[in-house]
Amino acid sequence: MSGFQLHLILGNNLENLKRFSYLVKQRTDELLLSSDAKDKNGIALKLLNSVFDFVAVESGKYPQLNRPSHSHELLESSVSIQRRLYYLQYPVNCRNAAKINCNVFKNCGIGCQIHHLVYCLSVSFALNRTLVFENNQQQSETLINWGDFFLPFSSCSTKDYKHAPLQWSLATKDISVIDLPLVEVLNPRPSYLPLAIPESVHDNIKCCHAKPSVWWIGQLVSFIMRPNRRLQKRIKLTEEKHKFKNKMYMACHIRRTDKVGTEAKLHHVYEYNQALFEAHKMLKSSKGFRNISKTVFVATDTFDTVQEFRTDFKFFDIVADEESIDSAAVMKRKAKTSIFKAIVDIFILSKSQYIVCTFSSQFCRLAYELMQSRETMDMSWRVESLDDLYYFGGQNEHFWEAIANHTSKGVNEMSLRIDDKVKVSGDLRNGFMVGTNLRTKREGLFPAYKVEERFETYKDILR
Repeated sequence: MSGFQLHLILGNNLENLKRFSYLVKQRTDELLLSSDAKDKNGIALKLLNSVFDFVAVESGKYPQLNRPSHSHELLESSVSIQRRLYYLQYPVNCRNAAKINCNVFKNCGIGCQIHHLVYCLSVSFALNRTLVFENNQQQSETLINWGDFFLPFSSCSTKDYKHAPLQWSLATKDISVIDLPLVEVLNPRPSYLPLAIPESVHDNIKCCHAKPSVWWIGQLVSFIMRPNRRLQKRIKLTEEKHKFKNKMYMACHIRRTDKVGTEAKLHHVYEYNQALFEAHKMLKSSKGFRNISKTVFVATDTFDTVQEFRTDFKFFDIVADEESIDSAAVMKRKAKTSIFKAIVDIFILSKSQYIVCTFSSQFCRLAYELMQSRETMDMSWRVESLDDLYYFGGQNEHFWEAIANHTSKGVNEMSLRIDDKVKVSGDLRNGFMVGTNLRTKREGLFPAYKVEERFETYKDILR
């Protein structure tokens, strides 16, 4: 098997291998805990059947993937998209350009606000319109002046409007300026909202990236987050301070304050450490990663987290920015200096070789998205989320598809037929997912390796 073929197989199937390993671990734990010989035999038989089943499912995929993957395809697609975004955002004549009006105000955190901008940019790209951000500083103290950190989003402004923006629900193609509401109240909802991607993008990168939707969103994020000179300097100084230049390091993001217990479940430091350890072991044994260091950059909002890492788990060399941790305190995080440090953290996370975090956090998802844009290779597998599957806030319905039959083995499981559409609601990280079979309308558990994520596309302006 060639290196290119192996890379492509791993890129598309590493998640299935990982999920299957959870199932094997669960069966092994049951085997070790059981004291009944007959029960042990039954569990061992289940495990053996699962192994044969997994091999049968996976081996059927390899012939389809047996084609070369070249980094230049991702590079060319990225250049094409960035060129198109620049053309839209810096038109020759702002007055005559068709526009989308997006109010930058959204009362939420940094990751949430940047994702709001990304949502607006995805809509303007789909409609071939220039995106103009309406920046009303009087609306809230939580409004961030993104010009303090990033390059200008556009050469156009609200001063270039020929008329007041027309309401989204009433707008037609010939309207000069359309007002885009928050994604939570958008009505009607078009098919090109995330996680949908342009057909041309999907056709160009499906050979080389296991998660085209994440790669596409990463392109939008990288355009929005083009650092200005001051931010570039701070990122460089941070890398020099922690001696990250030319070093292969890992990273994790751990939040402990405002979200835990409300939007997210608490995950202990040992869980992050275990995930990092497994990832380090995998990378260390892989070609191209032999020089992976034991350095782990930790972005967090409490000093206790870093201290616990250093005291109880000494395998890794933990690096953290104390000023950034202090500024992440709930009462301080709205300050300009705090936002600045948080954005630097996102960049440092994205430049690592592997991230362990929780996808319930927009901060974590943002770093993962940005990671996809910084290399001309598939970086989709370079993350371990301890809770949610990847999603984009406000996304349209997103489905997975059964790639193997499954017969329910208990009241909590559901059966699958090949090609069944499944709405997945969670990955239990024990080899099973939970979701709803759209054909049978039944909700239940099913082996995670028997489904594959499907990516919606839409006809786009590059066609």
